[in-house]
Amino acid sequence: MKIYTSYFARAGQLKRNGIEPICIAVGTPKYFTGCSYKRLAPRRDMFYMNEQMYRREFANIMAKLNPQQVLIDLKRLAGRVGNVALCCYEKPSDFCHRHLVAEWLNQSLGIEVVEYEAEQAAKTKNEKQATQQSLF
Repeated sequence: MKIYTSYFARAGQLKRNGIEPICIAVGTPKYFTGCSYKRLAPRRDMFYMNEQMYRREFANIMAKLNPQQVLIDLKRLAGRVGNVALCCYEKPSDFCHRHLVAEWLNQSLGIEVVEYEAEQAAKTKNEKQATQQSLF
């Protein structure tokens, strides 16, 4: 199973590419039809914290979780699709708790979790370079 991070605006693209979007936000937009995994969501009161406080509070949330159980749960939610994207609202360049979750999974389980767009851009670039022909 491959785990990505992304945001709700990419949910349709994720599904078309065989990736199950999973909401890890407090709430979901009306158009989102994927499943939710609220154990990785921040608390509402955290929205008003500065980044340092937010990081500390979110670390406390993750410290109460068993990373192995989270992985088992995500595999179950992935179903036959196999790959998942942990989604919330923020754009990839914005600070977001999904990036903290990615770091946590990497440190706890050694799983590489990347932002979906970043991986797709790198893959496209590599494919272009591989198909580019020499003039000589």
